[in-house]
Amino acid sequence: MRFIFITREGYLQPGARMRSYGLSDELKKRGLDSEVLSFTDHLGAKAGRDETDFTIWEKLVYAGRGIGHLARRERPVFIINRFNYHTLPGLLVSMIKKSPFVFDMDDWEAREDTGYYLGIFPKSKAETLTRFTAKRSKLCIAASRYLKDYLSRFNKNVYYIPTGIDLDKFKLRGSKKRGHLIFSWHGSVNRREVVDYIAFIIDCFDSLRKKYDFIKLTIAGDGIFGRELKKMVEEKNAPDVEYEGWLHPDAVPSYVEDADIGLVPLLEQSRFNLSKSPVKLLEYMAVGRPVIASKTGEARYIVNNGINGFLAADKDEFVYYMEELIKDPSRIKELGINAHQTVRKSYSLDKMGERLYSLILDNFA
Repeated sequence: MRFIFITREGYLQPGARMRSYGLSDELKKRGLDSEVLSFTDHLGAKAGRDETDFTIWEKLVYAGRGIGHLARRERPVFIINRFNYHTLPGLLVSMIKKSPFVFDMDDWEAREDTGYYLGIFPKSKAETLTRFTAKRSKLCIAASRYLKDYLSRFNKNVYYIPTGIDLDKFKLRGSKKRGHLIFSWHGSVNRREVVDYIAFIIDCFDSLRKKYDFIKLTIAGDGIFGRELKKMVEEKNAPDVEYEGWLHPDAVPSYVEDADIGLVPLLEQSRFNLSKSPVKLLEYMAVGRPVIASKTGEARYIVNNGINGFLAADKDEFVYYMEELIKDPSRIKELGINAHQTVRKSYSLDKMGERLYSLILDNFA
């Protein structure tokens, strides 16, 4: 039996790279026939910043190409990552061929302020079709507990598989000897509020930099709102704040290794923030860097406050924990080792691959 992971994104986007390419490779390691259909990498569709001017007609053209590509396969099992235009080919072909499929949800793709008719039916077409896809799937896999609870309303066969970190790439590293202590953030800038989160980080850092002249803040990331981020950082004109722009995936391990402490603010209790499997947080932890993260969503289950990092509710708490680590560098090492062990025990790509492999044996043998 062949398994085909279907994603609209390409390898350069973390969702596709880690949920589709990463899990597909894990199934292949365990002897299953698995591949990825990326609408970006294999069919030439737009992704990232270019996707903002991707018209409905272009999406329909690529959906048609996807149908042609998938229809030639002999009853494979599709593993469809999220709902978007790329989902329709998998749905249609699976219905025509009467073959089962898996729905993988690792992000919130519908409107934040959905609204409901009669308090039941979503006004958002994306959420309506997400529900339909979940109901039609043989099983669903969810990257967060919030999404597991959400999908369980529409399918009884829902399993929690967070996004795993490849520990062959993100290895435990000792801290580097240098004059500066480096706070760090990196990620995609595809939502407007991310720019606000970086402004929040800079404000926290600014509260401490006059007192401690040996600290630095590095920021790396790009996306739809990347230009706004760059402009905001420039206008802040904050000393010892470096904006490094977009990072190629191969450069991310070195970037997080070069940091001492990761900062991961998710300031609103939004459906998007509650849905996320916090990959960036786990990447810092995997290389032995403690994180200071907001008390939002999955971070609450991953970060054990004061053991492998810190959870902060607001600016005062972020600044407080940042200063705690500035004043006691030995705790950075202690928390970092515990952070790595957390990822190794519960959030490695290998363990997530084994979990998916077991589900497939149970449901498709």
